[in-house]
Amino acid sequence: EIERARIERKRLEEEKQAKVEEERRLAAEEKRKAEEAAEKAAALAAAKRKAQLDSIKRVTEEATRQAEEEQRKQEIARKAAELAAKQKVQEERKAEQARLAALEAERLRKAEEARRIEEEATAKAAADEAARIAAEEKAKADAAVAAAAAEQAEMEAERKKQEAARIAAEEEKREKEESARKYKEQLAAKQQEIVKSTDAGSAGEKKEIDYNNQEEREKYLSELAENYNEGVTWEEIKEPKRTITRAIVVHGEQADEFKKIRYNWGGIYYFKNGQSITQGLFQQGTKG
Repeated sequence: EIERARIERKRLEEEKQAKVEEERRLAAEEKRKAEEAAEKAAALAAAKRKAQLDSIKRVTEEATRQAEEEQRKQEIARKAAELAAKQKVQEERKAEQARLAALEAERLRKAEEARRIEEEATAKAAADEAARIAAEEKAKADAAVAAAAAEQAEMEAERKKQEAARIAAEEEKREKEESARKYKEQLAAKQQEIVKSTDAGSAGEKKEIDYNNQEEREKYLSELAENYNEGVTWEEIKEPKRTITRAIVVHGEQADEFKKIRYNWGGIYYFKNGQSITQGLFQQGTKG
């Protein structure tokens, strides 16, 4: 009997426990369903809210676009009105300028007409006076023509005389210049011959130097710079008809050859590197 009571009690406890668990399961199931329903409701509400916001945004954007379009049209209309006003002002100013220009042109035309009439009157009076003076001057001129013709003839004769004298003087000048030119040419040829004969030496010991040949001249002067001391070296060569005084001037690597040639008949010539120079250049170049 006790055993049956224990088993019954145990069965009741198990049924009670099963009922509690079933209730818990049903509660959990209800909770899950409630949460799913709440989520669906929230999703539907969010979708609905989003649709409403999108609609509001589209409406707002369209309203903004329309407002901006209206503002743009108003700005275009304002600028067009301003341009029309400026053009009107410019046209009115041009019209006023044209009116003033027409008035000025008319004033100038009238002034010019008055000036022309006055000038014509002045010119006529001057012409009448000039005609009178011309008649008087013609009478005087006719009286002086004969005397002027005689004087002109005399002046023409004098001019021809002076022209003949000028031609003769020019011819004489030309002959003198030609003589002087020939003399200079002869003198230059003689001086060149003097240089050549000097370079040949009194006894033919030196070869003739062609100073017109740059290479030969530079070589000769370079040899002088090598063979003579720094400063001025004097040499004298006596020949039967002349005496040659030779000065070698050396400065560093550069040398110059100066010559003074005195002939027994009294002629004296000065040269530097084969070229004729004055006494002053000779003295200046051979200073110590």
